[in-house]
Amino acid sequence: MALSDTDVSGIVFRILADYGGHNFDVDELRSNAASVYLSADLSFDSLDHVECVIDLEDALGVVIDDDAWAGVETVAEVIELCQRLVREHGGAA
Repeated sequence: MALSDTDVSGIVFRILADYGGHNFDVDELRSNAASVYLSADLSFDSLDHVECVIDLEDALGVVIDDDAWAGVETVAEVIELCQRLVREHGGAA
C-alpha cells in the first residue's frame, strides 16, 4: 500500500522537526509550512540539505534528484515534492 499525502506530510514534518537536533515544534511547522524556509528559518546549510534528502529518501522509499531538490526552499515545498514523488513512483508503506 502506497503512502497517502497525509502520511507523507507527517513523515516530512517529523524529519524536519528533529533535524540537526533543533527539535522544532511539529505543530508550528505544520501551521507555517509555506513560510518556514529551510535555510533562513531552520538554519540548514549545504550538508543539512544533503542529509535531509537522504533521510527523506530512506523514510519514503523514493529518490529525490538534485534538480528537483534545487528548487525547494520552504517546508511546504519539501512536502509537495515528496508527495508528488510518492504518487508518481510509489513509496514505502
